[in-house]
Amino acid sequence: MKVKQALVAIGGNGNRLKEGSFKFQYSKPFIKINGKTILYYCLNNIHKAGIDNIIIIGNKKSQLKAAKNTIRDLPFRFSKVIYYKDNGLGTTGLHYHVRHHLNYNFFFEFGHNITLPSHHKKMEKLNSKMFIVCSIFKTKNYTTRPFIRIYKNIIKSLDILSRKNDYAVAAPYLLDRNYIFLLPKFKFNSYKLIQHYIVNNKLLTVRSYFPIEVDVKNDLRKFFSFFKKHPKNLLI
Repeated sequence: MKVKQALVAIGGNGNRLKEGSFKFQYSKPFIKINGKTILYYCLNNIHKAGIDNIIIIGNKKSQLKAAKNTIRDLPFRFSKVIYYKDNGLGTTGLHYHVRHHLNYNFFFEFGHNITLPSHHKKMEKLNSKMFIVCSIFKTKNYTTRPFIRIYKNIIKSLDILSRKNDYAVAAPYLLDRNYIFLLPKFKFNSYKLIQHYIVNNKLLTVRSYFPIEVDVKNDLRKFFSFFKKHPKNLLI
């Protein structure tokens, strides 16, 4: 892997999950599966992909402390780990807050997401200057992410999912510093910024067959169901 760095978001309050009456400590990355946090599996697979430089960003000291404990339990060590407390303005601005720590290219991942190492490698193969690479998932309209339709290699934005070639765009993303410096121009609105890349034919995608990162209760239900059926996919 040439792209060796990942920005991993572990913050937030998980309000949409809590509205579904699901209780958890700190934030979504610390939900446990088989005795280990989702963050544990997330970081394990990131490292297996060849990424050894990570920035852990959360909006509470308790989250960063819990992340340190998770990283301490891993059977390996990253070459570089930076812990960064942001001011809780939301995930869209995280890249901008830590821009002075980021390499030209970097993966952006959520700590409540588990991705195959091979998926990161597929994304890197598509990496090209001035483009961004996004992961796409088959899901339902309840999800709170940008929707796209891919037809004959043409990508267009959607308001709802209705066809077999419709997808939700979600993490992991492979981004660059150009993306970071466009954020203020689009007022830190990731939906509008992704639309900008689509309109300019600068958005590339890699399909994931894993569950989409946990956001609402339906995501979590599918997440647990998938890894109960395929437990070997937790630790590659």
